[in-house]
Amino acid sequence: MYMQHISAVQIVDKSRQYRQRQKEMMTSETDSGGDGIVIQETFTGKNDNCEIRLFYNLTCFIILLKRPSSEPDKTIEGNLLQELDYAEDSTDEILFHRCLERIHDIAISTCKDIMVRLASLRPERRPETLEDRLHPLTIILQLVTLEGRLKAIQRDEPGLTKCPHFPVGLDLAHFHTNVRKIQASKLKIIQDLHFQKVIRVSGEFKTYIFKTGDTLELEREIQILKTVSERQLPRGINIPQLVGLVVSNNKVFGFLVCEIPGGEKVSKKNLVDISCDLIQTWIRQIGASIDFLHQIGLCWGDAKAENVLVDRYGNAWVIDFGGGFTDGWVAERLKETKAGDLQGFQQIKQFLGRQKHRAF
Repeated sequence: MYMQHISAVQIVDKSRQYRQRQKEMMTSETDSGGDGIVIQETFTGKNDNCEIRLFYNLTCFIILLKRPSSEPDKTIEGNLLQELDYAEDSTDEILFHRCLERIHDIAISTCKDIMVRLASLRPERRPETLEDRLHPLTIILQLVTLEGRLKAIQRDEPGLTKCPHFPVGLDLAHFHTNVRKIQASKLKIIQDLHFQKVIRVSGEFKTYIFKTGDTLELEREIQILKTVSERQLPRGINIPQLVGLVVSNNKVFGFLVCEIPGGEKVSKKNLVDISCDLIQTWIRQIGASIDFLHQIGLCWGDAKAENVLVDRYGNAWVIDFGGGFTDGWVAERLKETKAGDLQGFQQIKQFLGRQKHRAF
């Protein structure tokens, strides 16, 4: 058992990347005695190895289950991977999630003692910083069958795993010198909010939201937020303000924005006690923010209810400017265009109407 520090486990299915599909397993936080083991992400796919990335005491552990070099495979790890293949072929998504969760439990119970021993060699525990998360000490443990039992052995061969380093980091020289730079080592992690891409952090006695992403989406979002932050926002325009760039080793790994107080995704809100007038206020605010972006030559991009936050004062904020599109909200041919923003806005209005209707 383990403590699930983040609200979701990202599962990257390499056999489906060409279709740009991503599986996500949503799990609630669980504490099993406060051992502090955190599952970050799992890389797996049909007929591929399984790699589980864990964090414990500022140390990154990659637990590896390898495919056999020849068939048939009678090992314990081989049987687990065969079960995963079967679940992968099933149309029942829950079966895949349950199978992977079982593998997580087996992997952690097998590796826990060696993880605790190796991580205890690190300095005394201290608050985790973004620097720790970006450049962790990484240890690879492979699960193998020895004398009929599953064991964990430490491996250090280069290229043994396929887990990519994320985020990659952008060249600091590409960015304007007048944008504030904040060292990752100065920011303490408070809470992971979304797949290690969105993290609540503290620095200089304030709380901020750190965000990172793939190279193109990160560059796009920084540029849009920088442009918006240089403007005087009219009343009713609610777009996060850029605080600065998060840097390490002369690379930009993400950015900070001011935290939206009490921010909750409109897609998750229970509208039973929300008045129709307040919903109309949200719609006006979302529309005004989109109009403002268009007036200064920008586009929202991935317009959908998931990218609207409502603060504790009842104001709707437009977030996430990394671009792209989401099926059912914006057509692919309209992605990152004004027409796409307007299409997404119409879908948001319809979504709020449907949700309010269902609340009664």
